[in-house]
Amino acid sequence: MSFELAAPLHIFEEKETPFFTIESIARAGFRCIDFNFADWILVEDCPLRQQNWREWLEDIHNYANSLGVRFTQGHAPMYEFLRTDDPQFAFFEEMTNRSIIGSGMLGIRNLVFHCSRLPLGMEDTPDFERSAELNRRWFLEKIPLCQQSGVRIAIENHNQSNQLTGNPLRHRDFIRSLQSEDIGACLDVGHLNMVGGVPDETIELLGDRLFALHLHDNMGEKDQHTIPFLGNIKWETIVPALERINYKGEFTYETQIRFAPPSCRDTALRLLYEMGLYITGAEEENGQCAN
Repeated sequence: MSFELAAPLHIFEEKETPFFTIESIARAGFRCIDFNFADWILVEDCPLRQQNWREWLEDIHNYANSLGVRFTQGHAPMYEFLRTDDPQFAFFEEMTNRSIIGSGMLGIRNLVFHCSRLPLGMEDTPDFERSAELNRRWFLEKIPLCQQSGVRIAIENHNQSNQLTGNPLRHRDFIRSLQSEDIGACLDVGHLNMVGGVPDETIELLGDRLFALHLHDNMGEKDQHTIPFLGNIKWETIVPALERINYKGEFTYETQIRFAPPSCRDTALRLLYEMGLYITGAEEENGQCAN
């Protein structure tokens, strides 16, 4: 089984134009891209926040198509949606709806979401049952718009064990409790490493509810988002586990190459691509790294 490699649109530290980044990603060999709505909406002059947001996304979609790449995954805005008294709640709700509609426009199948923490005053002592109940209501309300847009929800695991999805079993059970074929899991292996989880065991635990991946490395203490093999994640265990569950998604990085000077970015991106070939076994299948 072979997996398509996907790179994140926010791979550079500076907020380059998406057109520049798409071209760089395509030049490195990637044919799939993860669109990070969560980051772009934080850029004050981003068209996603303006009236012409649909036209902007259409231009991006057309440009990617012209280079032979496509968007396969996205990341919705990250905010505490259970805290409805937040002054920015309405803004983030609107941006979330735009990310769902925008994902449909870009052809994205799986849109990644985080669960929300409990409202202020309720979070001092973890109450996973109450957290699951309130989060469940919010996600179920999003299903009609997702279905209209042809988008599935992929709920990501947290990097703190005292949060609802910060434990693999709770993560799986929460997704099951939603009882929807349109809702599954995004497994962030870096977050999993921070709570002491085991990648292959967690992949098998999630099984056919695993819709998407966030792949990056760390040493288990900080959410570093480094390239593979700079941390202590056991990369050799991941692909065999994905094959055992017949995983249908892409091999999607959530790394940054912020360490690379501008003149070295193409080299760093190419290294990331070739690491993906190595990890997934495509290097061995082809006899060498693809050109």
